[in-house]
Amino acid sequence: MNEGAIDSTTDAKLLARLLLAFPIGLSLLSLSGLPDINPAKFILFVQRLDEILEPR
Repeated sequence: MNEGAIDSTTDAKLLARLLLAFPIGLSLLSLSGLPDINPAKFILFVQRLDEILEPR
């Protein structure tokens, strides 16, 4: 029922900015020559983020 719902105390604009900053920042790091991070390593990070943002 709450699939995709975000805790109402979370600032949606701030969350959107942060979620956009991650891929932009990672792209800039890749373009500057740093090696890419294995995408599988992001799974645990995204799972924790989901837990944090879930409505209580």
